[in-house]
Amino acid sequence: MTLDRVGSADILRGTASVLEVALSVDGVATDPDASPAPTVTVLDGAGAVLVATTPAAIVGSGSGKLRLSLTPAQTALVNDLTAMWTFTVGGAVQSATTYHRIVGDVLFTLGEARAYDGGALASSTAYPDATILAGRDRIAEAFAEICAVGFGARYARELLDGDSSESVRIGSHRVLAVRGIRIRSGATWTALTAEEIDDVVIYPHGLLYREARSTFPAGRRNVEVEYEHGLQPVPAEIRLAALRLLRDQLVKSPLDDRATSQAGEFGTFALATAGRNGSYFGLPLVDEVLNRYRERVPVVA
Repeated sequence: MTLDRVGSADILRGTASVLEVALSVDGVATDPDASPAPTVTVLDGAGAVLVATTPAAIVGSGSGKLRLSLTPAQTALVNDLTAMWTFTVGGAVQSATTYHRIVGDVLFTLGEARAYDGGALASSTAYPDATILAGRDRIAEAFAEICAVGFGARYARELLDGDSSESVRIGSHRVLAVRGIRIRSGATWTALTAEEIDDVVIYPHGLLYREARSTFPAGRRNVEVEYEHGLQPVPAEIRLAALRLLRDQLVKSPLDDRATSQAGEFGTFALATAGRNGSYFGLPLVDEVLNRYRERVPVVA
């Protein structure tokens, strides 16, 4: 039995959205039992309940799909979501977990993908929505890994060691906002007030500094920081590079994927090849943009 997320992991902030999953047994789409009704619980990135246990809608008709609708109020903040589904198949209770994220912007929309390059991906038969959205997720993760920065605001939560100084350093170098800070003393966590959060100065390269209101006490994993990070909105060059890469990945080339050169009437030409000579994808216009947006991580002594 498998339960797969349908569509993109990304949910655009402040929009009505649907979490949808597809159940299959031995590779065959299978609807869950109608009774007892399947349920879903959604937690946010800090583990708090965003959606209490509620019935999940069965799409039916042998699709194996379950759905949960989210309101704009529930997607108002960028966040990481954990959806825990419980259902019954043939009288046996099953459970599975899927992961989703609320983001401030996406690399491109379905409409932009289908219109790009004169409609090269316009056919929903040859290029279903699910294929394009999976490609977008894949490219977004690759771009973030290469550039060490997310494109479109994202959520993060980190546990850090305080050292009795006024500062701590978090992992992201593109902090957009600090949402909350909690400090642990023994087993007790205490949240900083809004005024104390306002006192925190955000420096480049992920340094958070308490300007006038105390320090971060010494301890192990005793400082919790929730924050938003990334480049918001997605830069136009990154958007275009993502669309170029998507078309290249989905539209089959007549050249063998392993080819490093091409012979023609004017001689033999070397091809840009992913993984060679510093090329990420074998597309010079894409690689050049990523090199310019790539974060240079400072060395901390």
